Amino acid sequence: LKNLGLGEYLVFFLTGPFLTCGFVWATSGRFHSEMIYLGSIFGFATLFFYHVSNIENILVDAQAGRKTWAVYTGIDRAKKILWLLGLLITLSYFAFALTFDKQNWMIYTPIYFVIGINLVLICLKNARALSPLSSDLQSIRNRSLRLHWLIVICMIIATI
Repeated sequence: LKNLGLGEYLVFFLTGPFLTCGFVWATSGRFHSEMIYLGSIFGFATLFFYHVSNIENILVDAQAGRKTWAVYTGIDRAKKILWLLGLLITLSYFAFALTFDKQNWMIYTPIYFVIGINLVLICLKNARALSPLSSDLQSIRNRSLRLHWLIVICMIIATI
């Protein structure tokens, strides 16, 4: 499906809203609307990591005929997509905070502050990488994986 250009969409839905809503439905027998927002946070975080990996492999994917967002848009626009994904993580987080705890949603701000700083640092480091052959991209991919784990840990703390 990556060759058809559907890989990013599947990664988002299968690791985000479908997984979260399915798990909640299987364990509680009910559907909660805030789980869509929670799933969106995880889906966009996974897509963020996946997109960083696609930027790193843009030349190989282009030669293999894979239609990833990075190949389709090119290296410069692919870097801008990371900023968009960071914004979508942010919006999903605040949507979840507002629906999960309407009266005390501001108490989740320090948790997001930690996540937000890491998002900005990763995007800035990626913007400095001049080519897909840059050795910095390996460390950016590792940092984005750590960001995903940080989001998981912070969301567990926030929902306790």
